[in-house]
Amino acid sequence: MADLETRMNFKTIIDYKEIHGESKDISFAESLIKGIPSVTLLNYISGFNIKLYLSDTGNESHLIQLQLLNNLVIKAGKPTLEKFNEVIKKHIDRQEWPIVLWRYSNLLFYELIFKNYNTLPDKDFSEEQTKDFLDAYLILNSVTSNRFNITSDEIQEAVLKEEIESIFLPNFIYQKDYASTTELSNQITRCFKLFEFLENSEKFKDLTKKYYNHLNIKDSKDLIYNLLTIFGQVGINDPIAMRKQIIPLSDLTSLLSIDYIQSLTINDTISTYTTDNSFRTLRNKMLYQYSTYTYFLLDINFLIDQLYKAQIFSFKSFIEKNGYKGDFLSVKGKEFMEDIYFRLIMEKCFPHYIRRSGNDVKKHDGNELCDYYLRKGNEIILIEFKDILLNADLKEKSDKEALYSALDKKFFENQKNDPKGIKQLYNAIKYIEKNEIYFDDIFENGKPNIYPVVVYTDLSFGYEGINKILKQKLNELMNSESFEKTTVKEVTFINLSYFELHEDHLKQGIIEIQEYIEEYHKHTKNEKYSTTPFEVFSRFYLRENEKQILGNPSFMLEILKQIFPPELDDLLTN
Repeated sequence: MADLETRMNFKTIIDYKEIHGESKDISFAESLIKGIPSVTLLNYISGFNIKLYLSDTGNESHLIQLQLLNNLVIKAGKPTLEKFNEVIKKHIDRQEWPIVLWRYSNLLFYELIFKNYNTLPDKDFSEEQTKDFLDAYLILNSVTSNRFNITSDEIQEAVLKEEIESIFLPNFIYQKDYASTTELSNQITRCFKLFEFLENSEKFKDLTKKYYNHLNIKDSKDLIYNLLTIFGQVGINDPIAMRKQIIPLSDLTSLLSIDYIQSLTINDTISTYTTDNSFRTLRNKMLYQYSTYTYFLLDINFLIDQLYKAQIFSFKSFIEKNGYKGDFLSVKGKEFMEDIYFRLIMEKCFPHYIRRSGNDVKKHDGNELCDYYLRKGNEIILIEFKDILLNADLKEKSDKEALYSALDKKFFENQKNDPKGIKQLYNAIKYIEKNEIYFDDIFENGKPNIYPVVVYTDLSFGYEGINKILKQKLNELMNSESFEKTTVKEVTFINLSYFELHEDHLKQGIIEIQEYIEEYHKHTKNEKYSTTPFEVFSRFYLRENEKQILGNPSFMLEILKQIFPPELDDLLTN
C-alpha cells in the first residue's frame, strides 16, 4: 500500500499587508465598515460560515474559497480583482495553500460588527462597500498573522531535531477549537444520556426540572428537537452553493419552543457585547433575529455545541446559582462520563470482546487495574479514560513550556506525584507482567499482546504531535524494565468520538481496532508522519480498505426515533 498522505495541510492566510503593501489596525477596519448596514455584514459572514463548514481541508476547500472570494472581488472592481489574482497566483506557484476566508476571522468580524453595530436597513454592497468589506476582513486576517513570530531558523532547528511539533503545537493548537466539528451524532447521544443521568440522580433531579423550566423546554428530547430543527434548515447535505444561513421557522412555530430559540439570539446583547479569547457570548447566542421567526445562523459549530458541550457549563452555572456547592464537572466526569457513558460506548463497539471495568478489573490491593479492559484472543487493550479539558487561556498563549507542563500533569504525573494516563498504563502493564490476574485468564491463548490506549474527550488533545510526545514518555518508562511474559505495543491516544462515530464499523468488525493501531504506529515511524493523530490516519486507512459504506451510528438513530415522529422527517430536512 502506498504511503497515506496524512500530514497537516498548513494554509497561508492572505492579509491586508500582502494585498496593499502596508499594515492597518483595527480602528481602520472599524472606519471601513461604518455606513455599511450591520445586518448585511452579518448576512455575508454567516454565509461564509455555513459554506465553509466541513470544508477545512482538501481540494474542495480550495475551490469553495475561490468561489466565495471570486464573487466578492469581481463586485469590488477590476483593480481589486487583478491584485487578488496576482497574490493568489504567487502562492499557488510556490505550491502554497492560500486562504482569505476562515472561521476564526469570521468570529473576529462578528465582534467588529457588534462593536460598531448600526440599524441601517439591509441592502447589498455597492462596489466601494465591497472593497471596504474585503479590506476590513484582510485586516482581521492580519490579527492572526501577527500572533506568531516564528523564524525560519527556529523551524529548521526543529526539523533537524525531528521536533517540528515543538513549533506548531504551542502556536497552532488554539485552531483546533475553530475547525469544523464532525461531532453532531455523538453530541446528540451524550445530551440524551446526560440528562437521563441527571433526571435519575437524587442530587440533580429537582435542579434538572428547574433547569428545563429556565430554558423554556419540556425535557432533553425537546432540547434536541429544537436544535436539530434549526440544523435541518441549513441543508448541510445539499450542494454547498444551496446551503442556507437564513433559518425560516414561521411554518414550524407550533412544533417548537420559540422562547427557547429566542434565548439563543444575540440581538438584545449586542449593545453590551464584550470580547474574550473564547467568544463566550457567541457560543451561547449563535442566532441573529432578522425578522419575526427568521434568523441568521451565525456559527454552526456553536449551534451543535448547544446539544452537549455548552449544556455542561450552562447547567453548572444554573445549579450553582441555585445553591449547589459541589464540583459538578468532577461528578459529571466520573459518575456520568466514565462510569456510565464511556462504558456504554465500549459495550456497543466491542460486544464480542471480553470486557471488564470498575469492580470487575481489580488488582490484589483492591484498586482498579485500569479504567477499561478489553480482550480478544491474546490481544488486550488497556484503557485510561480522561474526560478533562485543556485551559482556553493556555491554548492562546503560544507558550511551549506551559503547554508541555500541562500535558505532563494531565497525562503523566500531577502536582501531587499521582500517576496519570501514561504512567497509570505503565503501572498496569507492569502489574500484569509481575502478578497473576484473577478476573481473566489472559494466558489461555499464549503470550498476550498489550495495547495501551488513552481515550480523551477534549478535541485539543488530538492536535498533531501530542501522541508523539507522550508516546516517547511511555517508551522511556518501558525501556527501564524488561517484559518477558507480555508484548507491549506503543501507546495510542484516541478521541472518544472516534468510537462513537465508528460504533457500527467496530461492532461489525469492519474496523479491527488492533490492526488500525498497529498500522498507525508503522505509519508514524516515518518522520514525515510522526505527528499524525490516530483519527486522521484512521480516516485515510479506512478509505483505502472499507468495503462497505455505513450510515449514521446506530446509537444516534435509536435516540432520534424517540424524538422525531417519522411523519416529520421531510418537513425538518427539506
